[in-house]
Amino acid sequence: MYHFFRFLVRFALKFLYRNINIVGIENVPKDKPVIMVANHPTAFMEPTILGCFQDKPLDYLVAARFFNHPVAGWFLKALHMIPVYAARDGLHILKKRQNMFDACFDALHNNHWIMIFSEATSKQVRYLRPLKKGFLRMGFGTMEKYDIKDVYILPVGNNFRAADQPRSSVTIALGEPINLADYWAEYQAHPKDTYEKLTQLMFDKLNRLVVAPTERTSDDAYELALNLIDNEINAPLSPVASDDAKSHKLTRLWADKIDSWSKTELSTWQQKAEKYFNQLASNNITDFGLVNVKKNTTPTLIALILGWLPAFLGRIFHLPIFLYARNFGQTKPKRIEFKLPAFFGIAFAGYFVMYIILIIIGFIVQTPWLWMGILTMPFLAYFAVLYYHFTTDYKAISAAKKLSSEKINTLTKLRAEIINEINQR
Repeated sequence: MYHFFRFLVRFALKFLYRNINIVGIENVPKDKPVIMVANHPTAFMEPTILGCFQDKPLDYLVAARFFNHPVAGWFLKALHMIPVYAARDGLHILKKRQNMFDACFDALHNNHWIMIFSEATSKQVRYLRPLKKGFLRMGFGTMEKYDIKDVYILPVGNNFRAADQPRSSVTIALGEPINLADYWAEYQAHPKDTYEKLTQLMFDKLNRLVVAPTERTSDDAYELALNLIDNEINAPLSPVASDDAKSHKLTRLWADKIDSWSKTELSTWQQKAEKYFNQLASNNITDFGLVNVKKNTTPTLIALILGWLPAFLGRIFHLPIFLYARNFGQTKPKRIEFKLPAFFGIAFAGYFVMYIILIIIGFIVQTPWLWMGILTMPFLAYFAVLYYHFTTDYKAISAAKKLSSEKINTLTKLRAEIINEINQR
């Protein structure tokens, strides 16, 4: 069941995200037990993405409340999810909490990879929050129970461009692992001190992978920088999933530059960047449109005309479920961290049921044209998604082309000054 749904969800995620970058997968020790220690800016999406876009099955911990229904509990466990019980829930769950650790010990003994969110709760922020020490109890506990030497803890930084929005980008960066065997003797002699030392070491490693300025007062400036980075990278629509580290390296570089500025330098740069984006807004154009203003849009226009009908068919056929899922995701979850997962979950379930029904009808009717339509519709739906991007890009560039040459040159010069300042300082 895990592999069947991983295949389907992997396909579905290419609808949900514009770009998925998995960086550093070569750092994961092969055929060894690995605990992936990650930040948690969304609910469910991080392990879903990583589980689908690397070859080895991934176990991960999920809040126990989602396992309350027997059928749901069976299904989630079949998808390699382990119910996690927090110590704060009270003494009555201590036995269940030990069962959770035993399940993790057994999985690691079998050389599984387990993803744990050591911030304990999900919160849609770019920066890293303090880590809990459960990943160390999990690792050292496995070594004690099974007398095995090598258990690795590995930092995983989840960086979402817009964590609550579909068709955004995500970069998951996997860092260099720590072998707990190197700290075994130290742990035996001074367990508490070793926990503190390794928790801080993991935080430092993870903090380099989770990209954000150190000071929260710099967050607004960094958001402006991200808007520029999007079009400095100009990632292609295909392939959706890649191991391209360009985005992660550039965002890390710019975040470090922002950190190095004085308050005066930060304020000066931010004011200039805000002036630039305000001028774009007053002229009803976007940064993308300005950057690509000299691009020849005639081929795009021809492609849009020729592709209108298949895009329309792909969109109209899937529109009712999409609209329901979008409304559900926007209105039902109380926390922003659950909005995109709710939208994705409802849409996936809806389309899954719809296609099962269509396949059953196909076997009953046994008409070649019906089967052709059933097999073609998912690809038409994806084409409709791409068509949306091409249309948006065409409109953005066309709007920029309406400006005078003098205005375009002025804005282009201001943009270059902003980027040069952040690159040279």
